[in-house]
Amino acid sequence: SKQVSDGADGKRVFFLHPRSTHGVLVEFCQSARSVLDERVVDISGESFTIQRGGLRSGRSVLLLAPEGDRSATDLLARALEPAFALTALVRRDTQRWPAPVELFDGIDALPGTSGRTAILVGGHNHEEFLRQIGPARQLVSSVVAFTPAPDVLGVLSAIESTAVIPRTLLATTGLSAPVHVAASRHSSFVDLVTVPVQDNPYSTRSLPLLIPTVKWFLNREIS
Repeated sequence: SKQVSDGADGKRVFFLHPRSTHGVLVEFCQSARSVLDERVVDISGESFTIQRGGLRSGRSVLLLAPEGDRSATDLLARALEPAFALTALVRRDTQRWPAPVELFDGIDALPGTSGRTAILVGGHNHEEFLRQIGPARQLVSSVVAFTPAPDVLGVLSAIESTAVIPRTLLATTGLSAPVHVAASRHSSFVDLVTVPVQDNPYSTRSLPLLIPTVKWFLNREIS
């Protein structure tokens, strides 16, 4: 088949034609995302789509996802749902996320049994969000920021300026040596992973290379 299609039981399927496989029809089958609930919520006067998926109880992860990158969000969610209780918050405008305290006030009790939640941030302009994380620090175990390379120094500055800093993983692409040097100065509270791809880190091209480190980081920080 030329593209992935919906199959039985909500699965996604793709076929290889027998003429390409010596007369054997090959079917690839992938389970659908385990979305438990999807609805619209109002947070600080703005509407967001909220999806809950993965484990009904377990370590809690909150994913702040750009609406324009749904394929990337699905890819990341599929990787996390087998091990975590995942809440994805989707909005069109990712230039400004509500402050962390506003997010927790606007979302019903997050799924999961962990006392604190890991926050994963996609999109751009994370600096303001990270500067406001202090008042919610007791609720946040750690942060993963999918940060384009030009924004990394600004994000490091924002993390440094917060009163109480959660452990943070900066997941990015194609960094230069000066940025590595700057990140090393923050090594007591920042981990850095970069892959040699000239693309947005929150994309279907970059995420397969970044996800193993993201999962390792989450398992370490919220175990």
